[in-house]
Amino acid sequence: MATETLKISDGSSMEITRLPDLDDETWQEVKAYVEGNPETAKALQNFAKNPDAMRGWLQTQAIAEHYNSKLSHGDTPVQEKVKSLESDPELAPIFEDIKKNGMEAAMKYYQDEEIMLKISQKMGGLPSELSPVPWADLGHRHDPA
Repeated sequence: MATETLKISDGSSMEITRLPDLDDETWQEVKAYVEGNPETAKALQNFAKNPDAMRGWLQTQAIAEHYNSKLSHGDTPVQEKVKSLESDPELAPIFEDIKKNGMEAAMKYYQDEEIMLKISQKMGGLPSELSPVPWADLGHRHDPA
């Protein structure tokens, strides 16, 4: 993965790593957005140092990849759920804002845990394919004395 140093508009700089499979146009948008928004740059740096936040983000990424895969393979029930989100009275303005303002709007909503939870709930919660698998009992027990 390629790492670049960004010059933030407040005079500071930060290292940022390009995610795999990120197209060039989106990568340029992300870099420009971070460079122009010192608060976002600081938040990203703090986020990278917070294991709980990182774990939550990775879980969100797994869910997003799951739904993107379903959508790209023409999964009709998932397509219908997304369509219903776009027409949901509570969420329609959010989807419209993202369509109109792109990355900046998406980042704003992505960082709003309450909105992300609403979207997840309306999509049906955690997909069963992504539910945690309990560790198998390998016969190693520790019985306290």
